[in-house]
Amino acid sequence: MFLHRLQHIFIVNKVSDINHTMRRRNLADDLLEIEHNGDTNRYLVVRKILDASKMKENVATTELSLAFPLETSGIPDKQPVFAFLPLRNYGFRFMIQGDFDVPSSREDVDRDSIWNQWLRSELPALFLQALSTFQKHRCFKSFEGLCHFLKFVPLPDEILDFFQPVARQIMQQLKALPWLPAREGPGLQLL
Repeated sequence: MFLHRLQHIFIVNKVSDINHTMRRRNLADDLLEIEHNGDTNRYLVVRKILDASKMKENVATTELSLAFPLETSGIPDKQPVFAFLPLRNYGFRFMIQGDFDVPSSREDVDRDSIWNQWLRSELPALFLQALSTFQKHRCFKSFEGLCHFLKFVPLPDEILDFFQPVARQIMQQLKALPWLPAREGPGLQLL
């Protein structure tokens, strides 16, 4: 999903005699398509390049990405967090990709890492950037983008472990924004 150079994987499982094919396509307007054994899933991907020069030696920038599944009818499934390859599910209904420090088991992020804490602190602002992307994206009409986006707002009791503060921070920042449409008189106003 997030390995930019990798476009196609073909896996031959000789034990079960099953072949798996995955193909990634970068489409226009921040859309990404993943084809997996005949099924196709589309994602809206929001990225931010962060200045990392003060956080790690010999690292000028790093990218933080959120990928939102578009083919969801109802509440989306919980998605894994990635450090280029999937780590585990922390309760988010969208995928998070960051250059997280991970232990040798690759099952979790290193909670004590200052780097990881910094990346985590950047997630709420990127999530709010996604709100703007959903509202303006060409694949949604009228308020469809906003309605679809609201499915991904993380609830504090759903988010686990290291990432739990992110849900509270997102809620606080959403409360401070004028983004909820409301009808007032003949025109449409934002609350």
